[in-house]
Amino acid sequence: MKVLNTNSLTAMDHSSNPFLVVYTIYDNPTDYPGKFVVRKHNVLAGAAVPENDPHAVVDTLDDARKSIPEGMVNILRLPEDEPQIVESWI
Repeated sequence: MKVLNTNSLTAMDHSSNPFLVVYTIYDNPTDYPGKFVVRKHNVLAGAAVPENDPHAVVDTLDDARKSIPEGMVNILRLPEDEPQIVESWI
């Protein structure tokens, strides 16, 4: 698993892709109790816009991670994240 140290992030060139894609894994969210849910968010100008439907709804964290597209990097969770958030991938 690739892990990114968010303290080392610098400005990114978005000229070819105007937004950043983030996949967030949730554990036991209220809309899917007992499941792991992967949601895709498109981030533009600091605003995260989630897609309407979940990217994946699965039984295990391992299966949730397997649903993340290849090449994404795990940025872990931040202390201020909602308690259901396990980790995010960019």
